[in-house]
Amino acid sequence: MDAENTNNMKKSERRIFRYTLADAWGDTISQVEVLEGIEDKNVRCLYFDRRTGNTNVDFFCTTISQEDIEIIKQAMQSHIDIFQYKEIELPVVLDGVINTFEFTLDENFTNTITAYNIGAFRKDANIGILGTHPYKGSTVLQLFDQIAKLLLEHGVDPKYVQIS
Repeated sequence: MDAENTNNMKKSERRIFRYTLADAWGDTISQVEVLEGIEDKNVRCLYFDRRTGNTNVDFFCTTISQEDIEIIKQAMQSHIDIFQYKEIELPVVLDGVINTFEFTLDENFTNTITAYNIGAFRKDANIGILGTHPYKGSTVLQLFDQIAKLLLEHGVDPKYVQIS
C-alpha cells in the first residue's frame, strides 16, 4: 500500500469519544474509547487493577455498528453546548477521582473536559458544588450516561465506564 492510501486510512479512522477515570494522583484506573471509520473492534477498553503489588491490565475490544456510532454522535449534537465548556463546577470533596471526557463530532466540534468527582452531580449525591445551577457537570454526566448505556448494551463491562 502506498503512502497516500495509508494517510487516507488514518484520516478516516478517528476517535469520537474517550472517557478516562483516574485516581486523585492522576493514575489511570479505566478508559474506554469509541472510534469511527473502522469496521471491527471500534470500542477499546482498558482497566488497571492496582490492588496487588503488581499492576494488572485488562484490555477489551468490541464492535458497535455504524448506526450506534450515529446514535452517539446524535447524543453529542443534542448536548452541543458541551463543546464550549472550558471547565465545569467543582464539587466540595477533599479527595476522590479525576474524570476526563473527550467528545468529537468533527474538527470544529471537539472538546476535552476534565472534572473532579463528577459523580457529585448525580441527583442522589449529597455533596455541595461550587457554582450556579444549572450545572455544566450535570450536562456532561447526562451525555456520558447516554453513551455508557449504549456501550453496556453491547457487552462493555461496567468497570470501564465507572464514574467513581
